[in-house]
Amino acid sequence: MTKKFFFVSLFPVFALLMHGVSDVEKVSVSVTEEDSVTLNTGVTANQQEKIRWYYNDIRIAEITGDLSKICTDVQCNEGTERFRDRLKLDHQTGSLTIMNTSTADAGAYHREIIRNSTICEKIFIIAVHGVSAAERDKVKRKTVKDGESVTLFTGVIKNPSDVMMWYHNDTLIAEITGDQSKICTDVQCEERFRDRLELDHQTGSLTITHTTNTHSGEYKLQINNSRFSITKIFSVFANDSHEETPLHLRLGVRIIEICGYVFLALLVVTLAACLFYYLYWNRNQNRQKYRMGIDLKIEGQSVFLHSGIKIQKGDHVKWMFGDKNILIAEITEETQNRTEFNVYYDAADENFLDRLELNKKTGSLIIRNSRDTDSGEYKLRITRNGKSSTKRFSVTVSCSSEPIVILSDQIEFPEIKVQPLQYV
Repeated sequence: MTKKFFFVSLFPVFALLMHGVSDVEKVSVSVTEEDSVTLNTGVTANQQEKIRWYYNDIRIAEITGDLSKICTDVQCNEGTERFRDRLKLDHQTGSLTIMNTSTADAGAYHREIIRNSTICEKIFIIAVHGVSAAERDKVKRKTVKDGESVTLFTGVIKNPSDVMMWYHNDTLIAEITGDQSKICTDVQCEERFRDRLELDHQTGSLTITHTTNTHSGEYKLQINNSRFSITKIFSVFANDSHEETPLHLRLGVRIIEICGYVFLALLVVTLAACLFYYLYWNRNQNRQKYRMGIDLKIEGQSVFLHSGIKIQKGDHVKWMFGDKNILIAEITEETQNRTEFNVYYDAADENFLDRLELNKKTGSLIIRNSRDTDSGEYKLRITRNGKSSTKRFSVTVSCSSEPIVILSDQIEFPEIKVQPLQYV
């Protein structure tokens, strides 16, 4: 509240004090813009009394017998039309209602009940809290999706003497009286809001859970006590996306989703094809490299099977031949310091008698004076720190003059660098 608004609001009070009504009962009322407030007289009007309402010493409403007057331009608007169509007078009690309040309505409202030349007075001091349109919409106009929850905040702390009643489209759906509460006592309410309403007993705020479009509409909160009543209006729209969104928009969104899925699938297929091509091309390139420098002209030449590593202390190296994995040569931890290593000639029917050599530093195998019977698969198994790695070599020895090629995905030659061993 600005200083200007503060002094404007209290000016009528100072004026009343100057006129000698300092002992008159005063009631403070606080509302928010767009709320309605009813100032109760606490009596039942009869033809023998007059009830008059003043705002800033200007008479704005009156009941005399069965006649009533409300806010003519000359009497209460002073040419500003401040209260036009926003004042309501209860003919039975004389209570005054100010609808759709604004900050300009703040101030002191003076009530007089004149009975048998006796005047009974009361002053209602109304403070109207102004809020921005955006904030007002956020609090009082709610839009939710189907199935979500929405809370209608009262913005007040409940007084023990207050009675709070919530209405949906003029049907009472919840009530708090003292520390007692009732939810959905009406049959129609029970069907629509079954197990969906929750009340905050400190503020009176109402929460609607699992909303559907049947819960859309106007919600009205009445805060009643013996001196005044406040009415707050809330609007709720439960958004059923399938109903609200036009058909052509929903079809457009669906087409976009399908295009997105197709694009994603094509992207995955393209990446997989590129990866496959890269691996296939790289494999072929490696095979081309492995073929370099291997030219065993005829039977009788030496075959070199390179391990591609350097022997470390504790390594266990085994060379095996054929489908039965016949052990033909071996380096163990015990034999590493020896000049010669274990070579098993008789394991393959003396096929390799005096023709096998092991390189002490690398564990590579040399087959001297090769024969066509040496053709086949050679397997190198290296065990280091309890983990083993295996390499395979395919050797073909021919009697013809055609080049003889050793094929292996893992063979290494002196001029070609390969990746370090990976143990599995």
